[in-house]
Amino acid sequence: MNLRQPGSFVYLSASSSKGRTALATVSAPPFANVNEPLGVKLSLTGLTGEVRVTWNSWNTSLVTVPRVKYGFTTDASPGVALATTASYSATDLCPKADGTPSLAQGVGFLAPGQLHSAVLSQLPPMQRVFYAVGSDATGWSNTFSFITPPAVGQPVRLVATSDVGVSDGDGTSGLAGTGTTSATLLSGTASPFTTPASRVTVARLANEVSAKNATLVLNAGGLSYAQGYGAQWNSVDDELQAVSSAAPMMVAVGNVDFDFVDNPHAIEPPFSNIAVPDSGGECGVPATLRFPMPWTAGASGPWYSFNYGSVHVTVMSTEHPFEAGSPQYAWLKADLEEAALARDTATFDATNTTASAPRWLVFMGHRPFYVNSGNGDDTTVAQALAQQLEQLWSTYGVDLTLSGHHHSYQRSEPIAYALVQKPCVDAPDAAGTTHVVVGNAGMPFSPLGGAEAELMVVSKANVNGYIRLDVTSRKLTLTALSSADGSVIDSMVLTKSTGPRACFPVLPGLDSSMPTLDKPTLIIALVIFSIVAVGYGLRACMEKYEEMSVERHAHHATAALLEAREQAAREFAEEEKRMSEDMRRFSAEREAAQRAREDALRQQAQSARASGEFGSGGRQGRSPSPSPSHSHSSPPQSTAHALPPLPPSSYAPPSHVSSTGDIPPPLSHSETESLL
Repeated sequence: MNLRQPGSFVYLSASSSKGRTALATVSAPPFANVNEPLGVKLSLTGLTGEVRVTWNSWNTSLVTVPRVKYGFTTDASPGVALATTASYSATDLCPKADGTPSLAQGVGFLAPGQLHSAVLSQLPPMQRVFYAVGSDATGWSNTFSFITPPAVGQPVRLVATSDVGVSDGDGTSGLAGTGTTSATLLSGTASPFTTPASRVTVARLANEVSAKNATLVLNAGGLSYAQGYGAQWNSVDDELQAVSSAAPMMVAVGNVDFDFVDNPHAIEPPFSNIAVPDSGGECGVPATLRFPMPWTAGASGPWYSFNYGSVHVTVMSTEHPFEAGSPQYAWLKADLEEAALARDTATFDATNTTASAPRWLVFMGHRPFYVNSGNGDDTTVAQALAQQLEQLWSTYGVDLTLSGHHHSYQRSEPIAYALVQKPCVDAPDAAGTTHVVVGNAGMPFSPLGGAEAELMVVSKANVNGYIRLDVTSRKLTLTALSSADGSVIDSMVLTKSTGPRACFPVLPGLDSSMPTLDKPTLIIALVIFSIVAVGYGLRACMEKYEEMSVERHAHHATAALLEAREQAAREFAEEEKRMSEDMRRFSAEREAAQRAREDALRQQAQSARASGEFGSGGRQGRSPSPSPSHSHSSPPQSTAHALPPLPPSSYAPPSHVSSTGDIPPPLSHSETESLL
């Protein structure tokens, strides 16, 4: 296997009680091409007609334009898709709580080289595509092929697995022992790279893809069990390539891929009260970069969903917070709500076999949601998952959950709120969710037992295998198969109607043992309910009518008041107009009288001149008073037509007189008398 870097072979003796002792060391020969394209994997992007191709090389400076050649013929032409490149270093991984390097950063670190990724787009449904990856400068991979994703609502066949493990292709590492974790390697008792059953399961999966028309692989986590030893990711790439290069493999992140003390990507880990060195310090970085799913936020948000034919798949991270109020819970709720709406409003073709949207909701996460386990922590986490998420499964009608972690095969009946649900009358849909554990691919088996054992109607911790799912818009068939001989170890069939969801679970607190109502009783109950509903409806209508009547009366009263106010305003305006006209007429009459008075005075003056009372030079003072001997004197001057004095220049009219002068001041009594 091409590890791309210089290495050594060490011959060890395990006889010492203090650990292995190196007896001899030999330098390994260099690899002919360190940039050989390796680790070819396919995945979905979540968008229609797209497939992502991923592989790795060593040195980007020597890789000229890494790309994918593809087409519908065996020469993989004429399509070309250019690749993007990513990588990670030891500093991207997690140190120990005390700040010292973790296993993944220290002795276990192996540089991943360059991780290339290219997207093939605008692919027609259900067509075989041939492709190769690499570059002209560094060489090309073999030619691989796969079947493009189906159209929405089309029948599909897929396989599911979890906790595959890893083993060398020639089986030599299996001679070292049967250890299961890196801790056993460090203790010097056994090698963790000793799961030969994984190779058997992978061979079966490759056969499902190449010969039995499976076009998608679901992997519920436990992707490498590297636990800090970077070289094991190369072993996983080598082992899985026969499957992952021939069908998209969609994965979930598990505890051995992610968990670690003070993991910065954990966002308050749900198991923070437990020392969790499971990933050896990898903290989900190699897992999410080497398996590029349509993650919501990489290692900090490794959850996503996608449609595949007649199935909608929702993938969560059981290693991140999932309680109500968490970012993952909000995303799960929104995703399931949208998928359930599409399912319930889907239309069918004339044969009632193909729908316009996925009709089955499949949920996948690494840790089990219900489990028969002798490990108490498994049951504790399962109960937490059910407590927080069961309402979502029941509300939106999740049909099937797939999980691993417990190294066994298990299946429940349709369950809701820890109650096995009976089939609904006249509705083929299951009322609850069927829970399946598929952790029996290759790792050593886990113990059975625990509080939820009775809920799992099938529990097998003694046979390696995987499951096959055949799904149409109206039927889901699950077949559990043995890796050793391909025999069937379990099977189950679920069916679904063509209309909206019609079967709902019995909630806690309700008597699930109540007898089913017969149709006459149901009809009578519906009639009574209808009468009561109509009565309440009529009462509500009458109350509303009375309320509207009061509102109408109030409206009319308000309108009448407004009309009265407007009428009074009109009358007041007319009165003001009449008074104004009277005042103008009175003013005109006064002016006419004043002119007449002035004319009379002028006539008197002319008469006086004519009689000689005034001199020719104008008005003269009176003649000197006659001597006392004179008895005659001039008659007194009349005051009947005397004009009032002119007002001073600083005169201002009284406050009650308009400054515009339109209304003259009232006449005095003497002026009125003079006019008369």
